[in-house]
Amino acid sequence: ADAAETALTAGHRLTALRSARWAVGAALFAQMAENDDTPLKQELYRHYVRLVSRVAELSEPPMERVELPYRDGGLVGWLCLPRAGASTATVVVWGGLSGWGAAYLRAADALTTRGLACLLAEGPGQGEPRLVDRLYVDQHVADGFARFLDVVADDPRLGDAVGVEGNSFGGLFAAHLA
Repeated sequence: ADAAETALTAGHRLTALRSARWAVGAALFAQMAENDDTPLKQELYRHYVRLVSRVAELSEPPMERVELPYRDGGLVGWLCLPRAGASTATVVVWGGLSGWGAAYLRAADALTTRGLACLLAEGPGQGEPRLVDRLYVDQHVADGFARFLDVVADDPRLGDAVGVEGNSFGGLFAAHLA
């Protein structure tokens, strides 16, 4: 993170972005060492989210944080748009049991480079919804993941077509929604 700020101060925005993304990867890996939702894991994940927020600011176009009310908490995601801005289609990407949301920045890169929008989503049982709001997987989990499809349907910048990609256990959520 410090390297990113040093590069930005020197006027090297691309180097700053790359350094910030490396910091995100390190922070993501650091929180994975804690299997249980301990206070340490929660703090490490909050640090990771702060670093992702910095990547969002440095990205062109900037990534947008998406927050959705759900039950007694919220679901979150990161919306990545192609350089052209609007898209004809959007892919919603979910992780699995341990890799969530912005862990899939490279998938977003691959999609946005090809002119598609990408929503990196954290649903019930994942990331902030789990660690902050205590939203877990239950018999209604598909309802939570479906909220991200509503985001795509309600945003004219995201096109008329939607795809879903589930990684690892997230493939189960994608299959249910497809």
